[in-house]
Amino acid sequence: MTEAAISFARGESTEEETRDIDLEALVGSICDDQSDLGKPVSFVEGVKTTYRCRPDGLRRAVRNLVENAVRYGGEARVLIRHTAATIDIVVEDRGSGIPDLMKEKVFTPFFRLEASRNRDTGGIGLGLSIARAAARQHGGDISFVTGEGGMQAVLSLPRDGRVETPAVPNGRDWKSLRGSIGLRAPNLAEKPTKPRTQH
Repeated sequence: MTEAAISFARGESTEEETRDIDLEALVGSICDDQSDLGKPVSFVEGVKTTYRCRPDGLRRAVRNLVENAVRYGGEARVLIRHTAATIDIVVEDRGSGIPDLMKEKVFTPFFRLEASRNRDTGGIGLGLSIARAAARQHGGDISFVTGEGGMQAVLSLPRDGRVETPAVPNGRDWKSLRGSIGLRAPNLAEKPTKPRTQH
């Protein structure tokens, strides 16, 4: 809780360099990590996509959305969707969703939508604030779509991989669970990944 608050106040990841990564590998590794922890998280594998970004900041944003979906929606199903203008990282859950009037309010630091969230789930209301900050550093944003079967949190990124300089103080980077995922040769010593659902 303390680390999350300090990280948000410092505007972490502002010093991280941009580089080309395999976006499918980055998002898939987050889902694998959560699944290995026993959480109901799945990744729908698609087309390999090379993307220029700040990997640690983007990783943290996606992880926060996935953890949010599991905490409040019971599960997370993650996929990458390509449109004419954006690359969307979509996190689906089976929760009741967020009321339309609150879809902006939930990004306010320390805000928790207790009317539709379980107080026992924990959290201090910084996950979405941190995720949106990271998305906007990349020239993107986060939106919510509620349907009959649950909700989608959509992290939209510009196709050209634009990264903007944020107007917040520098801070230390969080450590990811497996380190950053880049364009590198596979490590044959790593354990095999679990089969993923195909489109």
